[in-house]
Amino acid sequence: MPSTARRIILELFEKQEQWPTDELISEVERRHAEEGGVKGNQAPRLVVSKALGYLQEDGKVSNVSYGYWKRAATDETEIESDIAAATSTIPPTLEEDEPVADKVVGEGEESVYVYFNPNDRELASHKGRILWECKIGCTSTSDVVARIRGQGAKTALSHPPVIGLIIKTHDCAALEKALKASLRLTDAAVADSLGSEWFMTSPERIEKWFAAFQQAVSYLNQDEKLA
Repeated sequence: MPSTARRIILELFEKQEQWPTDELISEVERRHAEEGGVKGNQAPRLVVSKALGYLQEDGKVSNVSYGYWKRAATDETEIESDIAAATSTIPPTLEEDEPVADKVVGEGEESVYVYFNPNDRELASHKGRILWECKIGCTSTSDVVARIRGQGAKTALSHPPVIGLIIKTHDCAALEKALKASLRLTDAAVADSLGSEWFMTSPERIEKWFAAFQQAVSYLNQDEKLA
């Protein structure tokens, strides 16, 4: 899966800043086999190319010259955070104020999540608004709480964050990209936010989008051609 290749590539770039494409493909394939992964239907080169494309669009790697990839110098902190969340195998100790998801939908071992400051939802309610500032992210592990904690949400926000929705999926990077692109088409991005992952929306609205998105994907997967 491109999402698995993406995680392994992030780990490899942590050890070496620049990789030749062929060497990177071989190393990803080797690491995948070491972790007990099985061969898929797609060629390793195609899977790694997709993963590199996602990472390049996210600004995490760059194609410095033909056949060579380099880690983005400005993205070191986020890469380390992704690796720490993706490779952690020790279950965290839950605290009394640990965020718990309001709702979980979908299927898969990866997740796209929506969380927010409860004060923002309360303010929106007082003003009669149905949308408020929500952060959208993804993780290739099953532990969304650890991923959010790793971002410093508990110290950055005045109250423990509310995880309004978790969408389970087999390719969180692709689903997150589709969701954020849809939100940007509606000018939902919070213009003055410190990051690019905050949107004026709600967990309920994202859940409805996901249901419609599944229907659209199902339509594209139809075997019969429309007359």
